[in-house]
Amino acid sequence: MQLGSISQMIRSTHEAPSLNGFTVLVSLQIGTRVICTITLLDSRATTCFIGMLFIHTHSISKVIKTKPIPVEVIDGLPLLLGAIIEETIPLELIMGSHREIITFDLMSSPQHLVILGLSWLVTHNPIVDWRRKSLDFTTRMGKANNNLKVIHDIGASPG
Repeated sequence: MQLGSISQMIRSTHEAPSLNGFTVLVSLQIGTRVICTITLLDSRATTCFIGMLFIHTHSISKVIKTKPIPVEVIDGLPLLLGAIIEETIPLELIMGSHREIITFDLMSSPQHLVILGLSWLVTHNPIVDWRRKSLDFTTRMGKANNNLKVIHDIGASPG
């Protein structure tokens, strides 16, 4: 399905670009709806996460996980909110010309509504050019035209 033929295009309004992380613009396709949003690439997150507010705002369906995932904070202590017990239905993630089906674990995050974690980074192993602030799948994925501009990199100064 071409982006121009999609009946409804939505831009997430609950999220601003992060100045404290490496973020890219992605689209999530659910049926004929496309939600454009800023996504944090986070090698400290073990898996891919999506915020509860985001799925409620955009009416994204969720299901109970077959096996809960315990969550620890940086010092190794369990997260007070407990294990992650829900995930999204499979969604299509679109990043440049790259497309894939992905499931996100649900969590509460006031700062980042969508996170692509270490599991995604290891699977795709993109080339990161910190000087150009870009993410490139070309040599890793064997597809052309997958160079993506990074919105902000770690340590970027505002303005």
